[in-house]
Amino acid sequence: MIGKFFFSPLSEKDFQKLPEKWSVLVQNLEQWSPELGQLWNKFGFIPQWQRDDIMVSYAPKGGSVGKHYDEYDVF
Repeated sequence: MIGKFFFSPLSEKDFQKLPEKWSVLVQNLEQWSPELGQLWNKFGFIPQWQRDDIMVSYAPKGGSVGKHYDEYDVF
C-alpha cells in the first residue's frame, strides 16, 4: 500500500493531522550540516554508486516506510 506523500517544509499543524502510523524521512543531511558533510567524506572508500546520501527517519511506534530494497548501502 502506498500512502500519501508530503514535501517539506512541514509545519507543526501538519504533524497534528497525521494518522496514527506515519514516518518522516529527511534526505541529504550532508548538504545542510557542515559536520555531517565532513562525516560523509570519511566514507570515500565506498564507491559513490553504492551510497546516496545521509538520511534520517523517524516514526512513532507502528510507523514504518515498509519493506523495500535499496540499491545502495544502508547502515
